[in-house]
Amino acid sequence: MKRWIAVLCGLSLVSSLQAYDPDVDDEFKAKEKAEREVVLPAFPVMEKLIRLDVGPAEENRYFLDPDSISVDEDGEARYTLVTFSTQGVRNVSHEGMSCPDRQRRPYAFGRPDGSWSKARSPRWQKFYDIPGSRHFATIFLEHLCPDGIIVRSVEQVQKSLRSKAPRQ
Repeated sequence: MKRWIAVLCGLSLVSSLQAYDPDVDDEFKAKEKAEREVVLPAFPVMEKLIRLDVGPAEENRYFLDPDSISVDEDGEARYTLVTFSTQGVRNVSHEGMSCPDRQRRPYAFGRPDGSWSKARSPRWQKFYDIPGSRHFATIFLEHLCPDGIIVRSVEQVQKSLRSKAPRQ
């Protein structure tokens, strides 16, 4: 029995050594490093926010800060989202959205004093066009990644937001 355990452990060690690819590890580290170097924008100015039209069924009100939008050539766009609940609670987040993967991730959350708190767990997450996340689908489908392809410029996103904003 001990021999079998030793053989299995040896095989496990050999297969794990064969699976290691330093180039893949280096690429992962480089991508993680690049993602960590996100420069947070200035805190949003409430008067400049543009409201998102997410449909009549949504009770919360969602706004994007046009000055916070950035578009990367690698298929990621970043923006600041401001959410007001029906009770008047305000949430502010700076997020990224990946067009190729249809995923989003938080980078930071706004504090009441107008400063940022970096996200503790900034993992990529899939999102769907369902109640409760309709605002993410709206941002993705109508403004950042129409037809699944990232927009060409920040100005294109800002123009799209202004043209589709509901009357307040």
